[in-house]
Amino acid sequence: MTNKHILKSGIIGCVMYLSLSVFADMWGVSYLQAMKDYSLEAASRVNAMVYLGWLVGAPISGYLSGLLQNRRWILVFGNLCAFMCSLLLLNASHFSHQALMYLCFFFGFSCSVEVLVFAVAKDVMPKELVGTAIGIVNFLVMLGGMIILPLVGFLLDYFWQGDMQQGVRHYTYFAYHNALLTIPVFLLLGALLSFTLDRTYRAK
Repeated sequence: MTNKHILKSGIIGCVMYLSLSVFADMWGVSYLQAMKDYSLEAASRVNAMVYLGWLVGAPISGYLSGLLQNRRWILVFGNLCAFMCSLLLLNASHFSHQALMYLCFFFGFSCSVEVLVFAVAKDVMPKELVGTAIGIVNFLVMLGGMIILPLVGFLLDYFWQGDMQQGVRHYTYFAYHNALLTIPVFLLLGALLSFTLDRTYRAK
């Protein structure tokens, strides 16, 4: 737990997982409905592209890291691409439906390089501690969601303008936009931390 690369890997994994834990799993559909006045079905289809991006991108990330024998630069590049995608996604009210689907796909695709943080744990620890190291990284990834989800919820309430619908708080596009800005902020932190990793790769 005191190994700097294990701690950095956990934080990097945490911020990239926000694309799922904060956006796709929690507020993505509601945000898209507020931004584009989508039906629940239309917003869900667009939101699902984030998952598809992860599904396609994760194995490609693993393949490229083995081919290039370098985890760091793939993590840096993935974080920076996800940062740009998240900024575009938060300012996409003028985008077409198809463009939004592509954007959500590339957002998930970029964040899928998160899987490499577990490979970093394998690279930097003795073989007899690899399982423990991966467990600690995964713990940090999940712990971040426990902290950041309430933070986004607090920001939503802070920017709430008092509207109620059927006894439930109704958040505007303005509220979602400001609350979800936490995602690009943390992704930028992930890019900076990824840059400070050593050139990690250990062949089997």
